[in-house]
Amino acid sequence: MFYRYFSDKEDLLAALAESFLHDVVAPSGLSVHLPDTPDDDTFFTSVVTGYWNIFKQNIGIMIAVAQLAATQRRFAAVQNEFRRFGMDIVAASVRRAQEQGYGAELHPQHTAAAIALLFENFTTVFVGRSGPENLRLDISDEDAIKTLSMIWKKTLYGT
Repeated sequence: MFYRYFSDKEDLLAALAESFLHDVVAPSGLSVHLPDTPDDDTFFTSVVTGYWNIFKQNIGIMIAVAQLAATQRRFAAVQNEFRRFGMDIVAASVRRAQEQGYGAELHPQHTAAAIALLFENFTTVFVGRSGPENLRLDISDEDAIKTLSMIWKKTLYGT
């Protein structure tokens, strides 16, 4: 039986989450090219699309980790690694915008935390079982990606 390699289902989930983080999530951020100009919609759309698709394909792991993170440190640590990954990309984009003369009032890490956690909750609700229909919203993947991309870009550039 598959479970004989793990002491319980939580150990199995922890192994799956760690594998997902190190084999899928982390490598996806290695080649992120920051926006060249305030008009670089491609950056925001491509990063959000990648995030959305990875999250959607692994929604079970992501939600299980989030639920267990509330009470167990090892899952909180894994969840925070996921979060740090996203926050690092957002913080780098804030610093890039500042180099270009935008968002001087933004604190890169604070802004990164706010945007990353907004993405996490939005994605959990709209990809997870609670879904947009329970909020009486009709939102496609494309609309969700466009919305998140626009919020991120407007936060940095105001345009």
